[in-house]
Amino acid sequence: MASSSSTARKSIAEMLFDILQDNPDVFGWNALGTAFTIKANNAEVTAVLKNYYTAKNPYAAFHRQLSALGFQKMKYGPDCGAYAHEDFLRD
Repeated sequence: MASSSSTARKSIAEMLFDILQDNPDVFGWNALGTAFTIKANNAEVTAVLKNYYTAKNPYAAFHRQLSALGFQKMKYGPDCGAYAHEDFLRD
């Protein structure tokens, strides 16, 4: 059944992609576009995420969502600390 609304609700992955693309000072992609990092401090990240999440703690909600989607935080190598998912790529 098609939605009667002219604006379809974005998927979680689309919203995440928008967050990353709209806030390059806060989030950044690795050179290959296979993972992203959080470049700013918690207060700056929280300020950005308040535009996307209604939770009391949008930073925690963001991390829960990444986990629920199957993102892995890289623990070794040049992208240590970055978040990656095999199906979530920059381009």
